[in-house]
Amino acid sequence: PGTAAPDPAQAALSGVDAFHLTFKQPPTAAIVFDVKTGEVLWRRNPVKRVPIASITKIMTALLVVENTRAKDKVRIPKDALNYVGAGVGLLPKGRHVTIEALLHGLLLPSGNDAAIALADGAAKTVPRFVRLTNAKPETLGLVSTRFSTTTGFVSPLHTHTEDYWGV
Repeated sequence: PGTAAPDPAQAALSGVDAFHLTFKQPPTAAIVFDVKTGEVLWRRNPVKRVPIASITKIMTALLVVENTRAKDKVRIPKDALNYVGAGVGLLPKGRHVTIEALLHGLLLPSGNDAAIALADGAAKTVPRFVRLTNAKPETLGLVSTRFSTTTGFVSPLHTHTEDYWGV
């Protein structure tokens, strides 16, 4: 009486590893699972909240692809040139660039400038696009994911836990 049944997802995340890995520099958090069965094979701090810049870029790309067409053009706004971290670096302020080209800049060099331009193009403003990125995870069953930027650049409000291990 008064005790809840164990959460099966938490049990899987805290189980016994199927193999051992040794790292010179171990990851902060990681997980290996069988994509067919969902069985967790190896884990290291699987529920630790970590920055998610690359996953943010994937979510940005997903929303852009769902809401635009590849040949649509986006005007490069001034704020896209004031990025932090990695960028395409050659985006011409005020010029129009195709969604397709910006997606390449977003995903290949992890361009934060491209992320900002795509957000402005797809939702008219970055804050509006961030609201869209926070609505999408729930439709995918991701309940612990929160976005605060389109770039994924570190912010304490921008994290996930075990959400992505099941996607």
